[in-house]
Amino acid sequence: MELDKLEQKHKAGVQILKEREFYDRLLSEIQYLVKYIDNQFFHNLFVENLFNDMRGVFGSFIRQDLKKVFEEMIENTQFPLNYFLDREYMHLTILRRCTTNLRYQVKSLVRMPQVKSLEFKSSYLQMVSRKLNGEIQNLYRILSENYKQYFRLQFTSLHKNENRISLNCMEDLKSNFDQYFITIMNRFYQLLDAIVFVKDLFYMEIENEIRNRIASLFFERQDRLEKIVDYFIDDLKKNFIRTVDRSIRRGKDYDWIKRGFEQFILSARFEKLLRKVIINSLVSIRKQRKTGKMSTYFNL
Repeated sequence: MELDKLEQKHKAGVQILKEREFYDRLLSEIQYLVKYIDNQFFHNLFVENLFNDMRGVFGSFIRQDLKKVFEEMIENTQFPLNYFLDREYMHLTILRRCTTNLRYQVKSLVRMPQVKSLEFKSSYLQMVSRKLNGEIQNLYRILSENYKQYFRLQFTSLHKNENRISLNCMEDLKSNFDQYFITIMNRFYQLLDAIVFVKDLFYMEIENEIRNRIASLFFERQDRLEKIVDYFIDDLKKNFIRTVDRSIRRGKDYDWIKRGFEQFILSARFEKLLRKVIINSLVSIRKQRKTGKMSTYFNL
């Protein structure tokens, strides 16, 4: 979302920030804080997201695609093994596309818990927070006093009119309710909108920064990353299918095979292997950017 659209979405909040002369400094402060996030944070974020995606997709591959492979192998014993090894599988195809899709990566990274818990130190933002909290306290005091006045007025009115009502009475009731409650509540909502605007502004700036960092650090050689990821996915896919084939010949059912696969992808061994593939591929790409030469592929 662009800044002008964000301002339109939070008109009331932006208005109060501008009236208090917080807006311009607030904007530059948030942009400054986000701009100077350490590159290593984005690198770690990217690695963690790829790792989670790959582990999650291979879990789905085991539960769904490999189960169908098992069933087909049982029903069609005449099919050669390469028939299954060379086939494309839906979950792995989606994984290949998402891994090096910049838009997908940005949207995934910005939703990660590490981003939501990212801490910033800013005396200016603390000052703004104190000022807004002061306004909230003042509004609460007014609302508390209005509450007392409103019900005293209603009690007096009922006795004065001997419990009779009219359209004029109801119109007065509405006007009093607006005066004593709705006007104050609207100011509460305006302060809430200002808070939500600041949150959304942080979110927008972080998303833009992630896009810029990921694009420059990892996607200049997208073809290289695709080749490495494809190699890993294809190699693991074939190992899994060969394991299914061997297990069938040993008389194992699919529940037994699935348990073994699931234990493997949740194991420290698989995590170490997968992280090595991701990290080394990114290191390889960055080295190539500096030297202009293609690095040799690493051993798994």
